[in-house]
Formats: sequence, structure tokens, C-alpha cells
Amino acid sequence: ADTAQDAAAKDVTKATIASVGLAMTYGGEFSEEFSGIASWPSGAMIAAGYTQGYGAVGEDGFAVSVSSDGKPVWAGVFGGKGKERFHGAAARSDGGAWLAGETDSFGSQTEAWLVRVDSKGKVAASIAYGGEFYDRAVGVDGLPDGAVMVCKTYSYGPGTPKRHNAMVIRTDDNGKTLWSSVIGGEKGGDAGFGIVALPKNAGFAMGGAVESWGAGDDDIWLLRLDSKGKLMWSFAYGTGADDEGRTVAASNDGGFVVSGFTEGWGAQDADAFVLKVDSKGTVKWLTRLGGAAEDKATAVKSLGADTLMAGQTKSWGTGTDAWLVRLDDKGTIKKAHTLGGTKSEKVAGLTPLKDGAWVGAGYTRSHGGGGRDSWIVRSNSAGQPVCAAHDVVTSDVKVSQPKVTGAPIITKAVGGVKSHAAAVKATLVTAKAGADDMCAGGN
Repeated sequence: ADTAQDAAAKDVTKATIASVGLAMTYGGEFSEEFSGIASWPSGAMIAAGYTQGYGAVGEDGFAVSVSSDGKPVWAGVFGGKGKERFHGAAARSDGGAWLAGETDSFGSQTEAWLVRVDSKGKVAASIAYGGEFYDRAVGVDGLPDGAVMVCKTYSYGPGTPKRHNAMVIRTDDNGKTLWSSVIGGEKGGDAGFGIVALPKNAGFAMGGAVESWGAGDDDIWLLRLDSKGKLMWSFAYGTGADDEGRTVAASNDGGFVVSGFTEGWGAQDADAFVLKVDSKGTVKWLTRLGGAAEDKATAVKSLGADTLMAGQTKSWGTGTDAWLVRLDDKGTIKKAHTLGGTKSEKVAGLTPLKDGAWVGAGYTRSHGGGGRDSWIVRSNSAGQPVCAAHDVVTSDVKVSQPKVTGAPIITKAVGGVKSHAAAVKATLVTAKAGADDMCAGGN
């Protein structure tokens, strides 16, 4: 017989699957939103975020596992008596996943939170990490023997507790802390938003925004750590205006791509950017993407020699739309799409598939059960997003690629960065998973 959780997974969405792609909403009358997505080699995927429905107490962590053809496998609601959110997900080779975010149900303050689930969505480990003040995990990646998280911390580092520093935590397979490094300056305002585990035990790359060093205001931040958490190099890239990295990915040539938003380099409002650097952090190219209104990037991935950026645009589409832009290896636009209905949409997470397709996760207000509904959009193998379930507008758009005014001001931050092992408190916690009252979302 089906378990309650299996039945819930079947009822959490209504979707129409097309051979060339899919679009699905997950949610009921309250708000749901995905922040991260990951995939397995089979093409199956897992998306994670938060929900205010399905029996949640305020907000709970929310995750949905979906097969390669778009059928829900399981759906889980995770949390305690307080507020929880997941901000990232990473697939495991055993069919399970890592889910990372924040919790204020476990511990004295809001703490970083890491949950490991098995292939059926059952909680295998749930650990809260933090100190005396506010801490949260904003990104996660998996390793053969554990996970790595990037966190924003007000508990550890020279800029805390009045402001925040970045913190990277490496765990074993059960969530036990192997080491943690806090990176930041006394000025504070330093945050990592993305983390990548590099192959062959080569360490990690973190992308984010830094105020302690750089040209002024926030600068784009990219740094490398070795496999033990020791800082290898750290650079701030900026203009003197507000320039913030929000996501990072490794590229197939050994370098990295960082994406986010900038108010510099000639931007009219906030514009999205993609910054490509080599393995040592040296700039290869920088592309600014934007129009007359606000445009931001929230996710970036490498697709072969190309780069795929996703986010939210107000310059093109039908209001506030999700958008995806594909760039070649020189940073020139190859293709751009807006995705949206009459209200607002956003793609916050991306994962590439083996056949050349990609899957994006975020939210839609134009479709679904009410408020924000969590949303998954898949492309075909040519990279064309096809939204079969709903009348989502998908349009090729002529996104402008304005001239970048001035080269990035690059600040070598290695000398001033304080990187050390923090006495991070790690607490085993009990998280519920699944709910009996999940209802169908979508229309």
C-alpha cells in the first residue's frame, strides 16, 4: 500500500508532459517557492525551497523529487515549530540528496541547517549549525564522502556580530563537521552565496559579495579554498558602485563563472552580469546584460563551452519575468528567453542534463494554486524552454548586450582575509518529513 508520503507526492502537482519539455507548478492556496535544484545522471531531479502550506507552521522546508519525465516521486515538508527554508540542494550518488538552508526551530537562534534524505525522501540526517547569533546556509554541494555548505554568519568572524562574514562548513556523510573556515574582514558585509566542490579533491570555489575589500560598496567576490579549507586566493571585482555576485559555477576549461547584478559598468538600473575568470582568478571577459529596468541573475551553469544564466527581468517580457540567457565562450549572447504570464516569475536555480537540456526552478504567480507557487521548467535538448502545462509565454527576445564601461577594479584580498577554523556548534535535530494534507496545485 502507498504510504501517506507517497500519496502526497502523487497529489502535489498537476502537470502535462510534452516530449520536448515540461513546466510544472507545485503548491496550494498558500505560497511556495523553490530556491535550488539538482539532478542525477538519469535525468531525475530534486528541487528545494519553502512552503507555507501542507501543514507548515508558518514556513517549512519543502522539497520535491521528480523523475526524468516530470512525474513526482516524492514530496516532503521538513521543519519544527518555527520557521524553516531550504536555499540549496545537491544530488547524491545513492539517489538521495543534501538540502541546506536555515531553521529557527532547533537551537537558540536561526541556525544553518543541513538535511540528508534518502531516495524516498526519508530523513537520514538533520543537523543545525551555528553560534550565538543568526547563521544560515545559502548553498550546498555534494562530495563522495559528505557535503560542503556556504553560510552567512553573524556568530563567527571579525565583522560579527554587528555585520556578517562568510563561512564554509565541510561535513562527513552524517553531517558531522570536519572543518569550517570563516572568511571576511572587520568591516563585515561579506557573504558567500554559492559554493562548488571541485573534482579530484581539488578544493572549493565560493562566489558572493564583499565589502571589506574592493573598489567600494559591495564588490563581486570569488575565492578558492583547498580541500582542508585553507584559503588559496581571493579577489574582489568591482566599480565602486554596488556589484554583487550571487552564484558561481566551474567551467570546463578549469576556470569559473560568477553571476549576479551590478549598478556599475554603465548600468541604467541594476543589470545582470556574467564574469568569466581562469583558474587563478584572472578576468577573461565580463558581459553586462540589461535594459532600462531592473534585471538580475540568480543562477549560472556551464553547458559545455557555453554559459547559461537565469534570473528575473523587468526590461523584457510581460512585467516581471523569469529569463534565461545563453552565452558563448567569449561572452557573446547566443540565445535569450523570457518566461512568464500576466504576473511575476523567477528562475532561482539551474541544473544541466546530460542530453544538453537544462532544468530551472523558482516560482510563478501567474499559474498554480494561489500566491507564489514553486515552479520547474525544463528545456529540450536544444535548450529551448517549452512550457507544456500552462499558457506560459516563452519568447525569443533580443536582449541587449551593452558596452561594459571600464575594466573591473580587481583587489587582491588574500592578505587581509582572516580564514580560520570556527568552533561551530553542530546539533542533531529531529525534522518531520511528509504531510497527509497535500493538495493538488496547478490548473
